Amino acid sequence: MESWEERLTDLDIDHSPIVHEESGSVLSFTDPDGIQLELYCAREFDTGED
Repeated sequence: MESWEERLTDLDIDHSPIVHEESGSVLSFTDPDGIQLELYCAREFDTGED
């Protein structure tokens, strides 16, 4: 997710900070047509298996 945040910043695209929640992380931005988009990455849950 941090790589996407850096990429959007490098391209001078306004975006939200990464929001970390219990279910995962999200990064929001708006495309040139004004459509809001979100990148979402689900949290990996520990299954206890090795």
